[in-house]
Amino acid sequence: MPTNQATPVRQKKASSRRKKSTRRTFPRYTALTLEISAKILVNLVLLTVVMTALNKLIPTYRIQVSRLEEVKQEVDKTKTRVDELNNEFTRNFDPYQSEIIMQEQTNQIKPNQRRVIWLE
Repeated sequence: MPTNQATPVRQKKASSRRKKSTRRTFPRYTALTLEISAKILVNLVLLTVVMTALNKLIPTYRIQVSRLEEVKQEVDKTKTRVDELNNEFTRNFDPYQSEIIMQEQTNQIKPNQRRVIWLE
């Protein structure tokens, strides 16, 4: 009878070994694989968000650049006009030019001057 009792104990040990071996059939790097997959998925989501944002921002940027160019052109035109007006203003209020300006605007000449008329 002792021989019969010894064999079932060995069978239990053998079955427990088999269970351990079935547990090791899963891949060794399951956690690492899941982590890398999660990182790739998150990066793809972020890439999609960034591309969508850029697609919305690029047309807006182009419109702003064109508006900025228009404003720069208007500023240049206004600057030239301001320079012309400033020159005219300084000429009109220059005491040495006042006599000349009066002659230009009224067509009067000084009493000691003679009018010259060119004829062909």
